[in-house]
Amino acid sequence: MIWIAVCAIAMLEQTRILLGIPVSISWLEVFVFCGTILGYHFNHPVKSLRYLAWSMVIPAALGFWFSDLPFWVMVTPALGWLGYYGFEQNGKTGLRNRMWAKPITVALTWAWVTVVFPAYADAQSPFGFMFIERSLFIFALALAYDQSDVAYDQTQGFGTLAMSLGRTRTLVLIYGCMLASGMAAFGQQYAARHLLGIWIALAIGSIWLRTILHKPQWYRWHKPMIDGVMVMECLSVGVFECLSV
Repeated sequence: MIWIAVCAIAMLEQTRILLGIPVSISWLEVFVFCGTILGYHFNHPVKSLRYLAWSMVIPAALGFWFSDLPFWVMVTPALGWLGYYGFEQNGKTGLRNRMWAKPITVALTWAWVTVVFPAYADAQSPFGFMFIERSLFIFALALAYDQSDVAYDQTQGFGTLAMSLGRTRTLVLIYGCMLASGMAAFGQQYAARHLLGIWIALAIGSIWLRTILHKPQWYRWHKPMIDGVMVMECLSVGVFECLSV
């Protein structure tokens, strides 16, 4: 439960580093951290964990209230979340059950939270290419999620893009998204050290995702290991930032 929220904060802080915004812990981080736990686990089958997820409502609400972003900026990801589940706990009537819409919704929602949130009020330069770069990166991870969950999705009656493409073509699309993400990073005109950190992370991440998806015996750990690619990219960017100081 905690790991996915840590990944969200890592991506948010990576945006601050890339745009030259001081890394900080503020009410925005509280909102993102607690909101991520709630959004991913509000319907957890284990009752104690479901209650724990719902306990995040109060700190998330405080983070929402005390953050200085406009209301429309803060609530936009919630619309993506509601559309994903289709106002239904199992999500079978929402975008979650649409082949292309599912990973696109996940990618755009994560990009909004981890790029628009930290950049909207503080960035001194446009961040459009960064939004594209982050969306493509998360899209690749969402595909890896779906490939890992093919057997489960079949039993639940979900139709996913990974299921339609098959493992080989899904991996090709993942690699293509990682490459396109790196090209979008070039378009953002990051500092050379930041580009190097992103490209190295994307290359290692692509190899890592392929390794994970070829290890069905690791299934229990697939999702945290896939999510870990986000933390790895943040650390890679952070290391090259520190080396330049």
